[in-house]
Amino acid sequence: MTSNLPHPAVAAGRRRLIRLSLTGVLLLLGTTLPTAAQNQLLDLPGDHAMVRYAPGALARASNVQRWMTHLAQDFSQWSKRPTRLAALVIDREQWEGMEFRQPYGLPSSLGGGRIALPAFGDDATVERWRRLLGGALPMSSETAVRGSQEEVASLQAADHLGQLEVARQLIPIAGLHPQEPWITEVLSHLTVLSALKRYDPASASDLALYYQQLALVPTGSLDAYRNGLDFPQWLAFQARFYRAAEAIAQQEKRPMKAMVRLEKKKGGRLDAAVLFAAYPDLPGLLATPLESAPVQPTYGSTD
Repeated sequence: MTSNLPHPAVAAGRRRLIRLSLTGVLLLLGTTLPTAAQNQLLDLPGDHAMVRYAPGALARASNVQRWMTHLAQDFSQWSKRPTRLAALVIDREQWEGMEFRQPYGLPSSLGGGRIALPAFGDDATVERWRRLLGGALPMSSETAVRGSQEEVASLQAADHLGQLEVARQLIPIAGLHPQEPWITEVLSHLTVLSALKRYDPASASDLALYYQQLALVPTGSLDAYRNGLDFPQWLAFQARFYRAAEAIAQQEKRPMKAMVRLEKKKGGRLDAAVLFAAYPDLPGLLATPLESAPVQPTYGSTD
């Protein structure tokens, strides 16, 4: 009888690779949590993105790992700088035991390509996102595995913002030099869209609905945008920056490669004059809020 078991040396090698993968997770994320909390989490290793997650949140962790992997792969291709991202996907009790910058339901940056995200939606995460978006949450195309479809929509909203936050962390790693805070935001949105365009174009419609709803929240002129705005004000501006990034993405086959080439051509600087000369529609897109009709999704519940 032929055995299906691997040769002992092969099995030992696999075990060593698993240990190395888990060691990488701990190196990236283990210092974020106390030992007791670390012991409660499960690990989802990956070549491009690693996730530590709360028990019961495997489907959620897998989804986070998917979009982080797309970001990391696309970033490595256009920047020529391989990177590995990491996430904590934890429940409300674990979150509230930490000193994160953001409340549960929003992503919290951990720096260096790392982020913390909520594992489960609840009434409070839904209400928080309703307030931030100025109305109903855009319905997620994801199937609810746990909780209501509206709770899943609140998690997807957190992921949209989480992708943007991770992308922002990648801009200096890529060696880009945006000269204005709003240019950093446009490049961050473009980094997300570049990955979606290459690996997951079907998800672009969910992202567009999110920013369409966010665009209904009033904002001031572009001159009012600066670092240090309070969170609701900062968030409200993002629909405008998304629209500018979307316009660039529609013109460029590889949009972030185009940004790298443009900065190199202009002596290592990306300022407003450079972007506006290359993309003449941007001033108009950035100057006024996006006009759109309210999104009125319907929701169902799953047991």
